[in-house]
Amino acid sequence: MQNPNLPPGAQPVQAQPPQKLTREQKRVLAEQKKRMEQERMRGMELQKLVGNLQSELEHSVIDPPMMYKLACNRFKLMLKAEHVVAAMYEHYDELGEICVVRQQSNLPPKPIEKKEEEKPVIKRIMVGGEIIETIEKVEKKEEDDGPKIPVNKQPPKDPPKGGQLPDLEGVFLHTLPVVEQVRAGRQPLLIPDATKFSDAAVAQFATSWGIKSILFLPSVVRDHVDTILVVMTTTNPQGYTPNEMQYVAKAMEILDRSIETAPPVLPEKLKERVITPLTSGDNVAKQIEYYSEYFDDIFNFMIGELEADESEELIELQASLSNAPNRLRKVWYQIGKFLEFKEDPKLSYLFNVGMNELAKQAIEYAENKDLKKPRGLVQFQEFMDRRIKKPEIKELLVEESAKQADDKPKMIMVGGEVMSVESEAAETEQFFEEYVEEIDKEISKAVRGMLLFSESKRATLINDIEQSEMLVNFVAVTAAQDFKQHIRAALPELHDDIEPTNLVAELAHQGMREISMTVAQNMAEKYLYEIETFLEKPEEWQREKIETLKMYIHYRIMANLVPTLRSQDLTLWGSLMADKLKKRAAKAAKQRAVMVGRLVRANNENEDDDWDEDDEDDDED
Repeated sequence: MQNPNLPPGAQPVQAQPPQKLTREQKRVLAEQKKRMEQERMRGMELQKLVGNLQSELEHSVIDPPMMYKLACNRFKLMLKAEHVVAAMYEHYDELGEICVVRQQSNLPPKPIEKKEEEKPVIKRIMVGGEIIETIEKVEKKEEDDGPKIPVNKQPPKDPPKGGQLPDLEGVFLHTLPVVEQVRAGRQPLLIPDATKFSDAAVAQFATSWGIKSILFLPSVVRDHVDTILVVMTTTNPQGYTPNEMQYVAKAMEILDRSIETAPPVLPEKLKERVITPLTSGDNVAKQIEYYSEYFDDIFNFMIGELEADESEELIELQASLSNAPNRLRKVWYQIGKFLEFKEDPKLSYLFNVGMNELAKQAIEYAENKDLKKPRGLVQFQEFMDRRIKKPEIKELLVEESAKQADDKPKMIMVGGEVMSVESEAAETEQFFEEYVEEIDKEISKAVRGMLLFSESKRATLINDIEQSEMLVNFVAVTAAQDFKQHIRAALPELHDDIEPTNLVAELAHQGMREISMTVAQNMAEKYLYEIETFLEKPEEWQREKIETLKMYIHYRIMANLVPTLRSQDLTLWGSLMADKLKKRAAKAAKQRAVMVGRLVRANNENEDDDWDEDDEDDDED
């Protein structure tokens, strides 16, 4: 009977009986199946490790050296190697271009050895026939932050034993011809047994450091090979499958892309003193948020004081970082930009004023509230003050000709003894230093609103201050907040495309700049005109010094007020100042009421005395 499922005339094919496999064939199939399962599991493991590496590079804020450090540890896991290092090409005038190991996978911790120069110096002195030992403290020398000329690290006298990890940091690798070949070819190179390699230099290097196999992985960033990862085993020679090398190539592509978009490389001391405290300990997210706002305030202050063409680059940077998903990466970029200001006197001046004024606010708030200061803030200030120095205002006020003429101290003979006498320039500099200190005190009081009260015991309120002294009170942080509120209240109905918050901030910032300029002009003239010899100088010289002091006062005022002007609400420091003003105002009002009461009683007593005298006169009449 025809099968209805088959076409007409078609005949079913007879099934072939299964062939019996020999024992050897079964063993081969079982091994093949096991090998395929192992490869599948190995592939899944490598895929997971590559994915973890990509995630860490995208979300962890690290500069290229730290990225290579991370890559060393991850490739060590991926390839089940004992050690991985990253050798970087660097150029020095004394050495030319070298390739030196800068990063390594984690090594076992070493015992801390006390340096010879850090050991206390014991000094023995003779006192009254008795020997007394005194311990002198060793002064720590301030290390230079700049790059140091590296010295090629030599291998140990005794080759490391099997499995012992070599510490290759500082070892030069450009001396090996194979390294230059890898750089030129831009392709990985595997040496399964380095001790038996045909290149004698590689064999000697491997033997000296106890290395068995070596895999060179060039990192190609923007068509240049500036770093080579070196994967090593120290126990047995080792090779890698094509499948493993595919994942290695994928991981290297991810690493190279991340290096291209990495934040700038920061000095090691800055990372040690600021970044490490910032990213460790409690409340890390809060710490990063504080620094993000702190640096934003510095940029906002600088942008407001620069011309349009000067601030264009800073505005673009702030715009690109405003929506950064990772705030630490944003902070990292901002610090890198700050370091570039060293080359521009105006930018370095503005940055230094903004950095120090805003840091003072944070420290003042923390001390008043018995809170811990932001971690790394003081160290950041100290480091940046050394790298980006602002001009000393007292030096700008002293004539350059006077400083040059009286550069050397004068020597006089007094009673057969030679003594030095301070030069006229030194006395002038001391004079201006005292003036600047007085000016700084008045600026600090002005922005905090403390000039609303007199320094005498007799408490006064704003009504008691003369009109000529009123202007400086308009740059107080509370006055800035009121100024912003008045602008917000006076705004007409805006188009939907206009953001009212940003508009108010911009108008308040620009308006307060005009007020600050006027206050700074008045303050500069008030102090400089008090100097007896000032008016004897040429008018051009007078205008120059007034302008110099005026801009210094203005920068200090605006650096303090920008956070309040640009934010929607009063800052924490501003709220602290407002609370202090309220308490002082309440105390002053109470004292004022007491004084008014005394005046009233005194007047009443005088009136009673006068009335009684009149009565006596009437009686006599």
